Amino acid sequence: MNPTYLDKGDLQVFVTAGESPQPVPGARVRVTDPANGNVLEELTTDSSGQTPFVELPAPPIELSVAEGEADRRPYAVYNVTISAPGRETLHIGGVEVLPTGRS
Repeated sequence: MNPTYLDKGDLQVFVTAGESPQPVPGARVRVTDPANGNVLEELTTDSSGQTPFVELPAPPIELSVAEGEADRRPYAVYNVTISAPGRETLHIGGVEVLPTGRS
């Protein structure tokens, strides 16, 4: 995790399956830092297939409106792994979390 991440953003994961998506309750959701693989959060989906919102570090909000900062991302990036009994494990890289926002 980048030590310059001074703000926080929220992440919620909604797990569904099937052609007419049905919620997947009881799925394990793991959020990791892509820089070192450290596990930051482990969550479980509820009966509607959703995790609670989890607060994660994000870069300062000023980066999202600052001119001349094109070399710095205004959002944090995390990896998410989802697993549920009887289903394939899904890895999603590059999940973006904006400061003071909900993803």
